Amino acid sequence: MVLLADVRFEPGTVAAWLRAAFRKWLGLRASPARRPPSWSWPEP
Repeated sequence: MVLLADVRFEPGTVAAWLRAAFRKWLGLRASPARRPPSWSWPEP
C-alpha cells in the first residue's frame, strides 16, 4: 500500500504543492512548496 503522503512529486508542480498541503493537514512535516503561479482555484 502506498499513501499519498509518502509519494514524492517533481518540485514546482501543482501535485507537489497539493501533497505539501495534504501533509500539513495531516499534521505531518510538509516539504517546502509554493503554489505554482500558473495554477489557480477554479472560478465558480
